[in-house]
Amino acid sequence: MKDVKIACYGFVDKDSGSGGKAHFFILEELAKRNVKIDFFGWRGFNRAEELQLHAGFRYIDLPSSRFNSFMDKLPTKLKSALFPIVNMLFMMHFILIRCSK
Repeated sequence: MKDVKIACYGFVDKDSGSGGKAHFFILEELAKRNVKIDFFGWRGFNRAEELQLHAGFRYIDLPSSRFNSFMDKLPTKLKSALFPIVNMLFMMHFILIRCSK
């Protein structure tokens, strides 16, 4: 099997509800199969400590301060409407820059 490497962003927590728990177990199974994983997330929001025990798993902390300072400048209604889109664009930009290095 060829070396496989993925970059992903999301929420992982082994003890949470369906989404975070499912993401945790998927990443854990991939890590057990020697897939190299660059996981982008916010510390304190994600619980990836167990995943970090796998040699190929790398947790990359996202810089929340830049995103939060941008969002804080927006009016409340606009912030609520734009948050999902702006959040995704910010993460994609950060991931692309980080992965290109």
